[in-house]
Amino acid sequence: MCPDKIHPQDAFCSSDFVMRTTVTDITMVGDDPETADLDPQIKYNIIIDKVFKEPSVPSVEATCVVESLTSNATVGCFFSLCTLEQCSVQLDVDQTYLISGFVVDGQLKIDECGLHIPWEEVTSHMKIGLNKRYPNNCQCSTGEDKCIIDPPPTDICFCQYASCVEVQKEGCAPECKWKKSNTFKSCVQQATSPPL
Repeated sequence: MCPDKIHPQDAFCSSDFVMRTTVTDITMVGDDPETADLDPQIKYNIIIDKVFKEPSVPSVEATCVVESLTSNATVGCFFSLCTLEQCSVQLDVDQTYLISGFVVDGQLKIDECGLHIPWEEVTSHMKIGLNKRYPNNCQCSTGEDKCIIDPPPTDICFCQYASCVEVQKEGCAPECKWKKSNTFKSCVQQATSPPL
């Protein structure tokens, strides 16, 4: 489906935080085999470029990020849990990403189910969504009986160029429908045209 397996709007609405960050350093923590308390994790030190959704949890660990992400926070960190085979999210130093995740025991956590999109791949429609459409339309979600994503290969077009928004016609109950950008149609044409 979407590059990060979830429509950006659904990730925005189900996450505790969403931000644009630049990774400055990566370290492994909790990988001591003698310690059963911590599973191995990757600690990403970051510069917080912009917060689109701030966690409602007031107690984010102070060693990583200030209590309120929007109160002039510029540096912080988040963690990605690892399994024995691999770490769930792989990010690169000096790269900027759109990240979503959760607060667990006062720490910002990311996993493979959230957003971790390189910022240069975030479309202008997604940026509008992050700043306005997604937070104002969390009552709408993709799939089920609301906004249904057409089957591949057009699913990427829905992820990059469409938002599920609530519309209400006079005298009718509100319903959720796709709001597609001007680029959506050309994306579908390109996705469905036979290779040369």
